[in-house]
Amino acid sequence: MVLLFNKLQIIFMNFSLFIMLLSLVLIIIQKNPVYAVFSFIITALATFSFLLLIGAEFFALLILIIYTGVITVLFLFVVIMYNLREIQLQKSATAVLADPLILPISSKIFWANKICFNAAHPLLIQTVPLCSKTLYTLDVVHFIALFNNHYLAFLLCGLLIFIAMIGSIVITYPFYKYQH
Repeated sequence: MVLLFNKLQIIFMNFSLFIMLLSLVLIIIQKNPVYAVFSFIITALATFSFLLLIGAEFFALLILIIYTGVITVLFLFVVIMYNLREIQLQKSATAVLADPLILPISSKIFWANKICFNAAHPLLIQTVPLCSKTLYTLDVVHFIALFNNHYLAFLLCGLLIFIAMIGSIVITYPFYKYQH
């Protein structure tokens, strides 16, 4: 299978990779765990968009359902269980070490993209006829059929995530007993 990307798709891929790396760094350097969870959600959404752009729809849906759904609810449950007023929020040692790594990692991604997608390299450019069976197109019919044929599984996953979210709120809600 040959994947053909135009310049706009490559720009969106680079943008989603940049957002992904930025939010990963934000997860590490955040002092407040609630903001780290928000950065985790942004990382999962950027990963979802990148996987959709490269044509891995199934893995993109797995990332969306599992990470932004289930694992985020679990993280928020743990964060809610913490009493943030009692915890001293200090910058961790990994955050101090990760700050200087932002520029080298982003520059390596930039130069890797320049080398891989440079039009001056004739070996990287392939001509594929449009009638070729190896040409990849987004198979929207099968993508929609996934939701139509397995709608009950998606509804049950959504219901399970909703119940977990309500359960975490109910468990952490302070109940007061009043005596008359």
